[in-house]
Amino acid sequence: MNVVRFKLKSDCVDKYFEVIDKTSFEGMTQRYIAKTGDYDYCFVGI
Repeated sequence: MNVVRFKLKSDCVDKYFEVIDKTSFEGMTQRYIAKTGDYDYCFVGI
C-alpha cells in the first residue's frame, strides 16, 4: 500500500486528473484519490 498527500496548483487540477486516469502502475490493483482541501488530495494505491 502506498499513501501520498499532495497539493495541486489551481490551474493544474483538470490536467492532473486527465493524466492520472490514463496512467497505470505495475502491480497496482486499486487506487483511490480523496479530496482533503481546496487543492489538497490524498492518493492511496494498493
